[in-house]
Amino acid sequence: MIPELALKPADGEFDLAAIHRHLDSLDTAIRDPQNPDRFLLSSDPAALREAAEERRGSNPVPYTVAVLHPTPTIIALTTFGSDTRPSRDFVEWLRKQQALKILDQEFNDFTSQCEDNLDHVFGEPD
Repeated sequence: MIPELALKPADGEFDLAAIHRHLDSLDTAIRDPQNPDRFLLSSDPAALREAAEERRGSNPVPYTVAVLHPTPTIIALTTFGSDTRPSRDFVEWLRKQQALKILDQEFNDFTSQCEDNLDHVFGEPD
């Protein structure tokens, strides 16, 4: 698994309004109380609520959740723990919206390794 990803549009920019609407509609995502442009992701609703509560203080993001920070030109996605399902689901959804470049934190390009599936970056699904 590659824990820190950078997703870039193959051309143009991301539609942030559509991304925000999609994430706001999910029960696996919640806006980060310290930065409402960033989202916390988890398959476990209790872990998501606990993470949001911790973030209402000045606490760092707990390792039990993933962090997704979309901007028009790049989306930073950090998946700390073994709960990769919400991160994988988001990237699969995003790839249906537009062509992507999938990079690691050092901007090494893994797009071609992910043509058939996302196992290269997230491991095999549970």
